[in-house]
Amino acid sequence: TKGNIFYLHSIEPALNRFFSDFPDSQLIVVSDGKYSSKSPLVDERTINIPWSVENEQEYVRIFDVGLMPLTNDSWAMGKAAFKLILYFKHSVASIASAFGYQTEFAVHGENVLLAVDNNQWYESLRKLVEEPSLRKKLATAGFQVYENSFSEDVIFSKYLTVLEKGQFV
Repeated sequence: TKGNIFYLHSIEPALNRFFSDFPDSQLIVVSDGKYSSKSPLVDERTINIPWSVENEQEYVRIFDVGLMPLTNDSWAMGKAAFKLILYFKHSVASIASAFGYQTEFAVHGENVLLAVDNNQWYESLRKLVEEPSLRKKLATAGFQVYENSFSEDVIFSKYLTVLEKGQFV
């Protein structure tokens, strides 16, 4: 959402370096707001697509890499990692900040690459471009996390168990 676009600004140095080294790459931002970078190179390589309920999943499916940067503050710590779960659902290899709720299920190098600074964001992007087998491994493992923990069937089963036992908080 447009309220979360500012998180991309936190990784602009990594994006700028990445686009310098990989000139055929693009950043696709699907949002109800427009992302505009302070870096002319990043801005030039960014494609903004207006978000809608109907098109979000269509566009996520075509991503080579999903990005979920956060700032290390109390607001971001309370976020629920829905974007990363959406990437996992569609088998998109992902890079996420190494703090917040996602660390409950995201394992660096197994189902996601985690980054804490711009150097790690750059290195993660570089690795995923240069190592298609790593991209495939992360995408497959991320989908398994989705299937085992966040799929509609799993969530429905958990809700049903709570209702059957009458365990309400």
